[in-house]
Amino acid sequence: MIFQPALIYLDRQGQLSGSLGSGLSQWLNGKRIVLSRAICSYERIKNDPALSKQNQLRRAYLHAIEKSPYENPGVFVSTENNGTAVWSWDASTVENQTGEKSILCVPESAFYKGLEDGFYVVQCLDGFEGLYCDNKEVVLSRWWPNAPSQSDWLRFTLNAEQFGAKSAPIPDPITVKSFRRSSPPRNHIGHRDVVRIIDKPRLVSLAVLVVTLITLYPVARWAHLSAQSAALGSRLSGMSAQFDERLEQMKERSDLSASIDILAKAVDSEPAFVPFAEGVSIIQDAGGDIHRIAFGDGVWEVGFSTGDVFSETELVRILEENPILTSASVEADRRANYWVVRFRNTTDSAEG
Repeated sequence: MIFQPALIYLDRQGQLSGSLGSGLSQWLNGKRIVLSRAICSYERIKNDPALSKQNQLRRAYLHAIEKSPYENPGVFVSTENNGTAVWSWDASTVENQTGEKSILCVPESAFYKGLEDGFYVVQCLDGFEGLYCDNKEVVLSRWWPNAPSQSDWLRFTLNAEQFGAKSAPIPDPITVKSFRRSSPPRNHIGHRDVVRIIDKPRLVSLAVLVVTLITLYPVARWAHLSAQSAALGSRLSGMSAQFDERLEQMKERSDLSASIDILAKAVDSEPAFVPFAEGVSIIQDAGGDIHRIAFGDGVWEVGFSTGDVFSETELVRILEENPILTSASVEADRRANYWVVRFRNTTDSAEG
């Protein structure tokens, strides 16, 4: 598994060591106190075929509570095909030494799985443990503070004869640290007993996280949709502005094309073109930017735009004072800062 619980080893001197893991790993999978075999008692109870598995576990748990010398015992139960292994320890002492309450504890020797049949001497966190395995199950265990002597080993092997063992020399000590790197074994005691010792703060944190995610999802979804709607509205607004601008440019181009056509017809007639040139010069001197020209019935109509600083009255005065122009007028166009000038020449006026 990617995230494994933090394994904290507690020896008989109360010293803590081991793999603490990352903060995320601890939060997701919690912490486990791996108890030294030196501070755990061990007993194996033969299974009764007449009892269900649940009753086997209940019997083993009650047996550990009854036989334990501790006022507040911790119990770990592991059932197998032919027997049930039971470990117990002083839970109050473990809590005082670790500063942790309501945390899962796993005996060191509960990690021993998959050993072949025969005798073993395992080097533990503290001291040594003798094992006899049959059908890949530990059927007999004995702990010594130091490496077993010949007399220690003799008594252990004699005790194993009840399980069909034969005398064997003391094997070289082995370590099973590799087993500690895997997922910790599960405590098989009843549900209510497990609830009593589970990591409640972590469980509460997970519940709060789930409730928060459920609550925030509609809000986050609404915010996401609102942001998308705003972005779409902004995009449509930009496209509309671009369309209006292009439409205006097309109109101005159309007006300019018409104006060029008018000028092409009027340029050959000096009486008509001279006042036009005079009027355009006056408009440009006033800061106008010409964008449309029309001519009909001897009247010139010039459309132009200006900046914010523009005097309509001053332009009218200049146009009226020009001897070539007559009937000059300045009118505001439908757009801001857009104007239309109309005038005719004096010759046309006189002829009229």
